[in-house]
Amino acid sequence: MCIRDSNKAGYFGVTLEQRSRIKPYLAKVKRTNATCCVKVMRKKKLLRLDQATNVARERELSGAFREDTSFIMQSRCSFQDETCLYLVMDFMPGGDLFQMLVNGTGARGAFAPAAARFYAAEVFLALEFLHHRHFVYRDLKPENVLVDANGHVKLADLGFCKRVRPGERTYTTCGTSDYMAPEVMLSQGYGRSADYWSFGVFLYELLAGAAPERRGAEALGSHVRQRLARCVGTAPDSERGSRLEQETPREE
Repeated sequence: MCIRDSNKAGYFGVTLEQRSRIKPYLAKVKRTNATCCVKVMRKKKLLRLDQATNVARERELSGAFREDTSFIMQSRCSFQDETCLYLVMDFMPGGDLFQMLVNGTGARGAFAPAAARFYAAEVFLALEFLHHRHFVYRDLKPENVLVDANGHVKLADLGFCKRVRPGERTYTTCGTSDYMAPEVMLSQGYGRSADYWSFGVFLYELLAGAAPERRGAEALGSHVRQRLARCVGTAPDSERGSRLEQETPREE
């Protein structure tokens, strides 16, 4: 498979919604005519944003659970050239839950209780799968929950996922501020409990149309974002996305 080269095994077409450090393309494999999504990541940008470790972790984990769960996005293959890394994933035509909230699914852009319960249950199964294997996900939010053609969801973007064994803690401040547990924000050490906090915020947003901070604590949200900006550096938001997604270099 190669970008815009019809003589190779596949070709790229439409650019899908771009995220902070990747550019996803809708692609087809010429031999099978199968549709897939290719995440294109520029090497220089990954190094500039100190994301090389996260991308390597995502590549490793995206191929580790293929036969074990249907609720976590898995890669089909990966490759690279001189300038970019490429991660080939299943195409999820339903988009992500954040876009469904933005585009309106009911009153105030929120989901009906039955729909929220359905999506939350499948996301919880994905978290439970990771926790049983001693991984903490650390970046649960609607943008990272993708919807397939049959309406089922998969947890995507495993770059912040980290193995934390029972009795251990990790101290990295990472994730997205609106969903971040206090112990993550304060670097007090945490495990899977951080995912449960994020899951509660996630479920609230599905039902209310916005995360708690954005609905009733804008001043606190501004303070939190300023603190996180000091933790992760001063790269402009246009390079990180509208939500802070950098991981600090300090580990346990």
